Amino acid sequence: MDNNELVSIIIPAYNAAEYITETVQSAMASSYPYLEIIIVTDGSTDDTQLIINQITTLHPEIKSFSQANQGVSVARNFAISKSNGKYILPLDADDLISPDYIEKAVEVLKKDENVVLVYGEAEYFGKKTGKWKLPEYSLYKLARRNIIYVSGIYRKNDFLKTEGY
Repeated sequence: MDNNELVSIIIPAYNAAEYITETVQSAMASSYPYLEIIIVTDGSTDDTQLIINQITTLHPEIKSFSQANQGVSVARNFAISKSNGKYILPLDADDLISPDYIEKAVEVLKKDENVVLVYGEAEYFGKKTGKWKLPEYSLYKLARRNIIYVSGIYRKNDFLKTEGY
């Protein structure tokens, strides 16, 4: 397998001990076969690093890095710099993805080079449940405020044309 199929799942983690295991499990349950998972602990003061160490002991294919707390953007940028995938999926440490999300998103990206970001419907889970009603996509709205959740999948080459997060 070459890196033309690989999706790099980028997980920044700050004080995410309560959620990180479930997040990683949702990534590993993907029906898409070509994945790398990269977790960056961003100066957590809880047991996040301990739990990540346990996860990577069981799954040594998962890459893990640790940095002093610098914020989610720096952690994402660092993880992307360590990634090998053609595609990037940023996944917050308290979010989950459905098993077929990556497979369907990559299919869309492969079919049309003009598509630069793919995201789907989202649902709340935990204390709040139900559909997360995102506004209809509009470049004007996007320029004014964030209308897309963080877990949209995009090509790494497109990311490299930016200054990062």
